[in-house]
Amino acid sequence: MKNSKGFLFGGFISFSLLLAGCGESAGVESLSPDDMEAYLQDNEEAFILTTNTEDEEERQEIIEMVDENVENMPVKEINSRDERVTDNEQGLEDIGIAGPSVHESLSYYENGELEERTSVSEVDYEDEEEKAAEIQNFDRTFE
Repeated sequence: MKNSKGFLFGGFISFSLLLAGCGESAGVESLSPDDMEAYLQDNEEAFILTTNTEDEEERQEIIEMVDENVENMPVKEINSRDERVTDNEQGLEDIGIAGPSVHESLSYYENGELEERTSVSEVDYEDEEEKAAEIQNFDRTFE
C-alpha cells in the first residue's frame, strides 16, 4: 500500500512537470531579428523587451531585472544594437516592433499591434526599486 502511494505521488509530480513544460513559461528569451519577426506574426499576444546597448553587461542587467520581476509573461528580447539588426539595415519597425519610446522598453503587442509599453531605462526611474516595481505592475496587468 505504501509503495503504491509513492508511485502515484511520483506519477502526479511527473505529470505536473510535463504540463508545466508544455506551456510557455514566464521569463526572458533573446531572439534573432528573423525569429522575432516570426514570433510577432505567429502569436496573438507578445511581450517584447527591446534593449538598446552595445555593452553586453548592461544588456544582461536589463534582461535580469525584467526576468526577476515577471511572473505572468513569457518575454522575448531583441537588442536594437545587435549586429544582425544593424548590419542588415533592418530596423525594429521592419521586424514589427514600432511605436513611440521603443528603445529600452517592455511592450505588449496584440495581433501585431502595440497595446501597452513601459520603460526599462534607468533614466526614467529614481532607483532600481522603482524600476522593479514598474515592471511588476506591468506584469500584474496581464495576470
